[in-house]
Amino acid sequence: MAPSPLNGVKLELAVIVCLGVGLWLAAGRVLDSAAAQLAVLALGGVAGAAWVVLRARRILARHRDPAPRA
Repeated sequence: MAPSPLNGVKLELAVIVCLGVGLWLAAGRVLDSAAAQLAVLALGGVAGAAWVVLRARRILARHRDPAPRA
């Protein structure tokens, strides 16, 4: 069986989750306001989700259309 073309995205997702946990711990120590902590964590979550979505879409588009783009 051929390896999944999304294996790289899975690895990146694991790294993003680890970075998110680190951001959560750091935000709890550095920021006093609960609203500021929520804003930082939400921004990190949106950025991580956007990265995974964009990478997956790029890989799937390349997988569906193997012709080089000009």
